[in-house]
Amino acid sequence: MLEPPLSDTIAQALRDSRKITSLYTHQVAAIRALSQGRHVIVSTSTASGKSVIYQVRACSQVKVYFVLVEPA
Repeated sequence: MLEPPLSDTIAQALRDSRKITSLYTHQVAAIRALSQGRHVIVSTSTASGKSVIYQVRACSQVKVYFVLVEPA
């Protein structure tokens, strides 16, 4: 099961499109913080699932603003 509890639609989309069946600890912490309206900065290694954090949050809300900074 994907934690934190995600909607069935989002959980299914993650399984179908990305083969994701569970989240890393930093993803859970960031998604929870975002759902509480907190600002979040995630600094982890390449391929550690940072994109999933903002994608899940963007799919969960109608009005959410993101600033995505990536190295060139």
